[in-house]
Amino acid sequence: MKSMSPVSRTFSSCLVFAFVLMTGCGGVDPSLPKVAPVKGIVTYQGKPIDMGVIIFFPQDITGAKNAASAIRTGGVYELSTYGDANNPDGAAIGPHKVQIDAYDGNTANQAPGRYADRNTTPLTYEVKPGENIYNIELTDEDDAPTGEAVNVLAPGR
Repeated sequence: MKSMSPVSRTFSSCLVFAFVLMTGCGGVDPSLPKVAPVKGIVTYQGKPIDMGVIIFFPQDITGAKNAASAIRTGGVYELSTYGDANNPDGAAIGPHKVQIDAYDGNTANQAPGRYADRNTTPLTYEVKPGENIYNIELTDEDDAPTGEAVNVLAPGR
């Protein structure tokens, strides 16, 4: 049997290392809280907010991590907790406070300031098993915020 050359061995080792980096080491820990997909659109005064970040802070969910997403053109967001922007996995199942910071670092906040702090935001959302669609209409300080929540149960639930 012919042995591999040092170059082939190095190349093979690099391929294995790259594969491990891309796929992770065993996936998400099964002891962590389960997540469900959450996406939607954020608007203010009837127009989509085209920048910023939305963060879901778990409330009373042991071991849960925050879920976040950039707010993209059209006000679209899709949350991720253990994944990333290219592979969003959602938010932990259970209640959350919702913070929206519509600021890109160069302009004034494009939404009322009360939404940019998890202690003052009036937004809350219950993530349920299955797909969650949460469209949020931000309002001025004196108005109550509105939100259309849709939960689409996964097949077989």
